[in-house]
Amino acid sequence: MLILSWTDKKSGETLAARFDVVTTETHESVMTITSHPVEEGANITDHARPENQRITIEGYVSNKPLWSNPGVEKFAEFRPIELAIPKQPSPLAPTPGGLTRAAVGFVEGLLKKPQNQAMVLAPTGDVPARAREMWELLYAAQQARALVTVSTALADLENCLIERLSVPRTTEDGNGASFQVDVLQVRIVKSATVEAPVSAEKRGEGLTNSGSKAAQNAKNDDKKKNELKSIIVQGVDAGDDLGLPVPGFLKK
Repeated sequence: MLILSWTDKKSGETLAARFDVVTTETHESVMTITSHPVEEGANITDHARPENQRITIEGYVSNKPLWSNPGVEKFAEFRPIELAIPKQPSPLAPTPGGLTRAAVGFVEGLLKKPQNQAMVLAPTGDVPARAREMWELLYAAQQARALVTVSTALADLENCLIERLSVPRTTEDGNGASFQVDVLQVRIVKSATVEAPVSAEKRGEGLTNSGSKAAQNAKNDDKKKNELKSIIVQGVDAGDDLGLPVPGFLKK
């Protein structure tokens, strides 16, 4: 028996969905392996990643289900039925013991209900809109992102989400509907707060823009030219003071 169960976030009630017949149940486990060359001696687990498990379900729900199916008992009630019990042949000649038993049985019959009746669970009628109720139940769980537990004969898969819900209807479905449900397991992790390390540089402070490297080189060249010019001029002034001949182009 395949059962999908989850907890309703609003009411806290545990809800469950069970099909009348599960025609297909496919369990899928995929490992994604790298297509790049793997270096010899490397940890092989670094090159293979398991994907989330998936279960694909195909089930049928009918508005006229078998009364042995789960959830149908609310549309039935106990009713008495008559049992066909054959009568025992009377003995040819009465005996004292037989007469006593007959008298006791007659008195018990007056005090008790007839022994040829039994209480059985009988349907009160068709189950209206049962396929629609199943669609609304699964659709609400999908839209609410409810974490579903899938219980099957092979495995119990927890923390699942309904990834895909499809109901293709044909003329052969009659008063029921065929459901196709894709359930995907998700990985649940917990977050933690840790202290951040002290940064080597203060963050948030602005940086001084010194311009491009070419502009910096040009500025340095101009500075060197001005320093050289100052030295030459100082030398010319010293020559004038000493009475030395100075070229005309260097004179002020």
